[in-house]
Amino acid sequence: DAGHPQDWGNGIFIPKWGYEVFWAPITDWVGVPVARWLDVLPNLHRFDKICRYDLFDPQTGDPSNPVCPDLNVPTCDIVDCGGSARAVENLYDAATKACECKCLLAFKGDTCQECNDGYTGTDCGACAAGYSGDPANAVPCTANPVCDVDACGGAARASKGELDNATKTCECTCLASFKGDTCQECNDGYTGTDCGACAAGYSGDPANAVPWCGMPR
Repeated sequence: DAGHPQDWGNGIFIPKWGYEVFWAPITDWVGVPVARWLDVLPNLHRFDKICRYDLFDPQTGDPSNPVCPDLNVPTCDIVDCGGSARAVENLYDAATKACECKCLLAFKGDTCQECNDGYTGTDCGACAAGYSGDPANAVPCTANPVCDVDACGGAARASKGELDNATKTCECTCLASFKGDTCQECNDGYTGTDCGACAAGYSGDPANAVPWCGMPR
């Protein structure tokens, strides 16, 4: 209309909104994640609101006065997650309306600010006590086995179980009638489901405090 504030004459009409605000609902409808809207609509960050022409002013019902809800499209960047040394990506989570960091294995926390379980050091580049691995060479830190009497068949079969720091495996100290990595076998001269009797050719009575099954002389 002549005299309209957006009419500059000579056929020049200044639009009230950029095309981005019209395309944003369509972008949402076709399933583009909010975190990627700026890839499709690079000028979107210049607008504070996205106008919905399917939602009219509830006071007037006038479609020329659309509802323009606030739209917060955060800039989610990997630098917000400690940088590429701590995270692989930073995405916008539409459910929580916040940025979500995808941390590297050695890190955890909202912004990858902490060492993950099993890691330690200023850059989380070493294995913590009780864990083994070599993060510098892409070998993750895993928990050492729990080495106690239970890992060796229980107190009825072993007197001790402890970690061998060289091999990172359990080392069992078996009772006299047992043998094997986890005291799972009867020792020489013993037999029975609980290795509680002397095998043929051996003498002794383990059940009555004569524990040694020895070869008869």
